Amino acid sequence: MPQGSEVPEDSDLRAEVERRLHADERTPGPYNLGAYDPDPPEYMHSGRHLSWEVLRRAGIMYDQITDRVLIPIWQASIDGDRRLVGLQRRVIPGSSSERRYPKYDNSNDMRKSEVLYAIEPLDLHRPLLVVESVMSVLRAWDYGFRNCVAAMGSHLSRAQLDFIRMFDDVVLWFDGDESGIRGTADAIRKLVGVNLLIVCPKDSRDIDDLPKRTSMRLMASAVTPVEWLAGHSDNQVRG
Repeated sequence: MPQGSEVPEDSDLRAEVERRLHADERTPGPYNLGAYDPDPPEYMHSGRHLSWEVLRRAGIMYDQITDRVLIPIWQASIDGDRRLVGLQRRVIPGSSSERRYPKYDNSNDMRKSEVLYAIEPLDLHRPLLVVESVMSVLRAWDYGFRNCVAAMGSHLSRAQLDFIRMFDDVVLWFDGDESGIRGTADAIRKLVGVNLLIVCPKDSRDIDDLPKRTSMRLMASAVTPVEWLAGHSDNQVRG
């Protein structure tokens, strides 16, 4: 493991996840923390090709009760603290969970519109990469882009925008599908005054779908809001 990248002690994480599982109405009974493996499921490493270091830093666990990935949702911060604001479960392709559950299932106490997911506290003095999903943040970390947050979707709420505006430089990478295009256009309108660059993904793909070299090339060729708007029709932007 690279110097300075030791995985933090997980005792506090386990205690907080236990509290959340107790409170979560979606946790199947009878409740038993022992059914939650603290190690990330093999699928996330061999199937998604994410490093063990990143998976453990993010606190990814395995829910043996429902045969799903258990993802602690950390609220982005700049004060040095990690705050757990919810849990997300993800089905494992080909498993029993795929037939019984939606692809993603969030804990009832989590307000997605107020959450910007980040694995660790952020640096205000570095550009902030904003993506749509938790999986994209994990991939960005694997590629070395660690000042990164997920909007938990393609729409930025007022609370999320207020946090993002604290950064002088912001790079937005939403999906290239219809929802992502509308979300990008909306973000451009609402982030006036921010030094904003926009990544233009090919074939509607995000960073989680692309190899590192391609992702780095797309990041390096990010465009200004004016350039982005010039490349999209009014119908695309307005939906």
